[in-house]
Amino acid sequence: MVHIKAIRAANAELKSLGPGLVAVFVGGTSGIGETTAREFVRQTDSPRVYLIGRNQTQGTNLISEFKTINTKATVNFIQADVSLLKNVDAACAEVTSQESHLNLLFLSPGLLTMRGRTETAEGLDAKFALHYYARLRFVTNLLPLLQSAPEPQKLSRVISVLAAGLETSLNMADLQLKNAYTLKACADHATTMTSLSLRRLARQYPTTSFIHSAPGGVRTNIARDMNPLMRLGMNLVTRLPLPMIVSLRDSGDRHLYAATNAAFKADGKAHLIGWSNEPSANETVLQEQEGSGISEEVWKHTEEVFEKVQNEGKYDS
Repeated sequence: MVHIKAIRAANAELKSLGPGLVAVFVGGTSGIGETTAREFVRQTDSPRVYLIGRNQTQGTNLISEFKTINTKATVNFIQADVSLLKNVDAACAEVTSQESHLNLLFLSPGLLTMRGRTETAEGLDAKFALHYYARLRFVTNLLPLLQSAPEPQKLSRVISVLAAGLETSLNMADLQLKNAYTLKACADHATTMTSLSLRRLARQYPTTSFIHSAPGGVRTNIARDMNPLMRLGMNLVTRLPLPMIVSLRDSGDRHLYAATNAAFKADGKAHLIGWSNEPSANETVLQEQEGSGISEEVWKHTEEVFEKVQNEGKYDS
C-alpha cells in the first residue's frame, strides 16, 4: 500500500507537470469526483477543468469555490443527465468545441437504488447506463482529445471509479440485462464489462492510460435518493474502523495520485486498482473471457448499443 503521506507529497509536486492541464470530471459535483476535482485544481498550474453533473446550483457553487482555491484555474460546469447517451454526446461536443487536447477523463457518475430495472427513454437501465454505457461513451467520444495530449508530460488518462477486482461471469444471452435484471447482476455486468473494455482500449491506444478503480467504502452522498433508514445504514457502515473504509479526503488524494503519477503511466495494459492504489483484478476470470472471445462480444455489444441509440434514439434488443 502507498502511504497517504507519500501520496500527498507526490500530489504537492504536480505543478512540475507544467501549466494548462485539461481535465473532465463526470460526476464531478459530488462525492469522489468532486473531491478529486478540488485537489486537481489545488495542486496543478493554471488547469482547465470541466465539471459535468445534474445539479446547476452545486456546479455554480463549485466554480466559485475552485476559483478561490486557484485563481489561475478555468472551471466550467456542464449540466447534463448522463444516464442518457444523447446528453453524453452533447456534453462531449461542448468540451471538444473548446479544447484541442485532454489530459484526464475522470468518470464517477453513479446511482444507488433498491429499485429494479428502471428504463430510460433510450431503452437502457438508468443504473447500468451511469455505471457503464455512459462512461464508455465519454471515453470513445473524447479519445481523440486524449490522444492529442501534448509532450513533454504526455499525461493522457482515463479513470472509471467502480469496483475493480470484483469481475465475474457474464450473462452472454442478455448482456444489457433486459430480461434477467437484478441489482447484483447489474453491478457484476458493469464491473466486468468495464474491466474488459478498458483492457481492450489500453491495447488499442497504448499512449493513453486506462484505470479502473475500486475506491473502498467512502462516505459520499450517493445514497441521497434512498429512504432515510437506508441512508442511515450507509453512513454507519462507512464509519466502521476497517482498512477499506476510506475518508472522502483520502479517496480524493488517492485518485488524484492515480490520475497523475508515473506509477500508472500508459503501457498498453489497463491498471485495475483497489482503495490502496495497489493492483486489484480477478485475472483468472478476465483472461478466460479474453481468451474465449467474450471480451470482443462485450465490445461488439457496446458499439451496437451506441449505434442504435445514436441512429434510432433507443436500444431495443
